[in-house]
Amino acid sequence: SDRPYLRERWLDKPLEYLTDAHPGSDGISAILTARSQVIVAKTDGSRLVEIKTPAASRTRGAILNHAGTKVYALNDATGVMEIWSFAADGSDQSQQLTRDGSVFRWNLYLSPDENTLAYDDKAGDLWLLDIKSGKQQKIASGNNAQSPFAHVVWSADSKYIALTRNFQADERSRICIYDLGNQKEFVLTSDKYNSFAPSFSPDGAWLYFLSDRQFNPFPG
Repeated sequence: SDRPYLRERWLDKPLEYLTDAHPGSDGISAILTARSQVIVAKTDGSRLVEIKTPAASRTRGAILNHAGTKVYALNDATGVMEIWSFAADGSDQSQQLTRDGSVFRWNLYLSPDENTLAYDDKAGDLWLLDIKSGKQQKIASGNNAQSPFAHVVWSADSKYIALTRNFQADERSRICIYDLGNQKEFVLTSDKYNSFAPSFSPDGAWLYFLSDRQFNPFPG
């Protein structure tokens, strides 16, 4: 009758509620999201920094920028999940970057030059958001909408994005690459084999990926 589950209470093991965790570029920091609370933790003994997000809102998918000064995340302060930026030092500085959240967004992927956020949605589309101007561009569609893109990987010069694609008509995943300069997507593998986990070499000259190509058929 006194609704104990509505009372404020301390969580002794908050990491049991962890929904997202991403490492920082400095090698000593990580950003964690648990029960819509976002914190930045470091291995150098620094205090935990709680990110200031709008009251009574939910936050998910938080990532750090490469300099460790900003946090990008999905937040529902407006009633729908939009993309926001927050100060990584815990100060009350935030900016809503999108205002068109009609489709559920999955994840955020920041370009190395920090000018662009890629994100995928539940319509099976992949988008680019220009952080400064707010302009958005759809660059890929037709992915299996039941789950996010398995991998979205930027090249070091921010000119290409490698993708693991699960096309709706395919039985197996493929590797694709999107050329931002020419605004074209190229399919690199067939659906004869599962191909996934693309990774650029540091100089951007090579693209590595995993592929299931070892078969050991046996009767029975």
